[in-house]
Amino acid sequence: MSAAFDVAGDSRGKRVMWTYIVCGLSIFGLMLLVGILLRGSQAGWFALDAGVFYSLLSLHGVGMLTAMSFVLLNSGLVLRLIAEPWYQLNGNPPAAATLLALAAISQPAAIALFVFVAWQRVRGPRHPAPGVH
Repeated sequence: MSAAFDVAGDSRGKRVMWTYIVCGLSIFGLMLLVGILLRGSQAGWFALDAGVFYSLLSLHGVGMLTAMSFVLLNSGLVLRLIAEPWYQLNGNPPAAATLLALAAISQPAAIALFVFVAWQRVRGPRHPAPGVH
């Protein structure tokens, strides 16, 4: 095995991988906790101010959309990793073509979802509150 393919000793690559995994799982876990907090407030277990509630609701919505784009992008990459060699080496089987089509749909969908979430944060409100310019 050549050194070019020896990833076992690549500590920088492992750090990047674990950072990526920890960030993704942290976003998911944080949104889970915020969702539980919101449901607890709706159930009457404790009271949240309406402004705080809707701020947390916005945070939860954006976080879940971001997590969904994370899942779509990575599932598309995994599908391509599996399907491309299978498609090329085994004479274009229909199942591999289907996986490639799913990958081709999930990756642009993830990008579109991410752009949508980012655009909602960047643009100004359509109907600003009175006194806000």
